[in-house]
Amino acid sequence: MASKLYRLKLGSISHGTMRPRDLLPALIDASKTVRLSDQDRRSVQEIERDFRSWWEIEDWTNNQTHHAEMVIEQLFDTLDNYVPAYTYLGSHEGDGSDYGVWIDWPAIEDSIHDGDINKGPHYINAKYSKAPYWLQVNDHGNSTLFRKIQRGSGWVWHEEWSVV
Repeated sequence: MASKLYRLKLGSISHGTMRPRDLLPALIDASKTVRLSDQDRRSVQEIERDFRSWWEIEDWTNNQTHHAEMVIEQLFDTLDNYVPAYTYLGSHEGDGSDYGVWIDWPAIEDSIHDGDINKGPHYINAKYSKAPYWLQVNDHGNSTLFRKIQRGSGWVWHEEWSVV
């Protein structure tokens, strides 16, 4: 069995539908890819048990759909704790039916302005950076966000995510 990640990966979790009967199992599957806290894992397992009998039903009642929508909100709230820094779990800006983990560019720009993120194309020694994050952007626009962490007696940059 492959080891689980601490954070959800960037990208789509469910695409092309906004139906709760499609979104709910996709979010449950996504939850199985990360190391959830014991409480979160029990909560997701309970949701999966409660809805397992519904998967084969073609047309959900209005009450079933409403209940599923409320549970989806709960799953979004839970899984939002497992996204990388400066990302969000939700629908894609350009496609409302594409749910996944996406980069929160406005939050990044705000944090650059506030001094919480350094931005530049070249390596910055973590020891001398006051900001806890560094966004490296190359001449092609590829971006990598690094988080400053202490390793031993020094500081190093740890990659949070990278996009092309």
